[in-house]
Amino acid sequence: MNQPPPPDWPANGWPLDQMTRWLKAQIRNHGLEINHETPFTLASGQTSPYYLDLRRVLSARRALRVVGAWMNTRIHRMGGPDEIHDVGGMETGAIGIAAAVSAMSPSFHSLGWFYVRKAVKEHGARNRLEGLRGAERKSVVLVEDVVTTGESLAQAAEVVMGAGAEVVAALAIVDRCQSLRRGLSAEIPLFAMYTLGQIIAEPEEVPEW
Repeated sequence: MNQPPPPDWPANGWPLDQMTRWLKAQIRNHGLEINHETPFTLASGQTSPYYLDLRRVLSARRALRVVGAWMNTRIHRMGGPDEIHDVGGMETGAIGIAAAVSAMSPSFHSLGWFYVRKAVKEHGARNRLEGLRGAERKSVVLVEDVVTTGESLAQAAEVVMGAGAEVVAALAIVDRCQSLRRGLSAEIPLFAMYTLGQIIAEPEEVPEW
């Protein structure tokens, strides 16, 4: 009989805490750009001297495994297979994350995955929600790479709830903490692996994995 994972569910033999420290260093070293003279314009329209491009980091299998392990652990703490059924979010940032979380989900709590298109495609079935069959009977967790205002998560939540599903929570890799997340409903709790402040802080020594 399969047993639930321990609180610090390991992947590849590393404790989860050590894995997340490794990933934080990868994000700082390979996914962060800093320019105080000419701030970056973010997707939200806000400006910041700090720009995060997690695609550079998540293209590596090891990085995705860390994200998958952390998010599966979080989801497992929220509820069992009867409480949470699928994971997904807005294209394109959430697609790889949701697929990784689903692929790494343990057999006793197998998670499906889905994604929400930014706009209805002009051909085919013209779906905006891809996946999440039988949505009216499901509870889901939304995922995102970087959260600034929460608008992207809010749009995904609107589409998912419009299909009849319940949104239990949202998970992110980095929360920039630059706003009150006005886009995301207060009824949907947001949990992040890191804040922007933790990413830009003085790096700690982390062994190579």
